[in-house]
Amino acid sequence: SAIISNMGLPFGVANSLSAPLGQASALLNDNNPNNDIAVCGKLDAFINQVNAKAQNGNLTPDQASQFLEEANAIKTSLGCP
Repeated sequence: SAIISNMGLPFGVANSLSAPLGQASALLNDNNPNNDIAVCGKLDAFINQVNAKAQNGNLTPDQASQFLEEANAIKTSLGCP
C-alpha cells in the first residue's frame, strides 16, 4: 500500500489497486488463521488489477513489475498455492 501511495498514481488507479490489499490486510490481522488462505485470493485479485492496469496503460511496465514482484513475494512467504 505504501508503494501505491508513493507512486502518485491517479486516484482511481490507486484506489482500485489498494482495495484488494486492504482486504488482504484485514484478513491477515483478524487473528483468525482460517482466514489467512483467503489472503492469497486477495493477492491474486491485486495481481489481476495490476495486469489490467498495465495492459490499458494506467501503469508503466516498471510500476507493474514492482507491484507484481512484491505481491508474489508476499504470496511465497504466506505459502500461497
